[in-house]
Amino acid sequence: MGGINTEPFMTMLLASLLLERCLATLFEWKPIQYCLNNWGWTKRIQLKVIIAVLVAFFICQDFQYNAFNVLFSEKEGSSLFSQILTALAIAGGSKGFILLFQDKWKIGSKK
Repeated sequence: MGGINTEPFMTMLLASLLLERCLATLFEWKPIQYCLNNWGWTKRIQLKVIIAVLVAFFICQDFQYNAFNVLFSEKEGSSLFSQILTALAIAGGSKGFILLFQDKWKIGSKK
């Protein structure tokens, strides 16, 4: 794969899968579905997206995980900006990572 460090991508993929399943359990719960479907303001602000990004950010903060730091820097520590980017990538879901692996790196794609 041309020397690409795939560890951050695999970690984000697994985090995305776990986050999707955890939030699906929450969002598929009948009282939550009722609120999301019947409160007019939730349709305008995409509440599910905001919740996914916030949860992903708190996960990155709690575990001090920063994929961009792993990819591009040898120094210890983590900037807030790159942790936000990592959280956005995780909240974006596993589909984006799967497409990246299949389309760009030809991993797991049908030939």
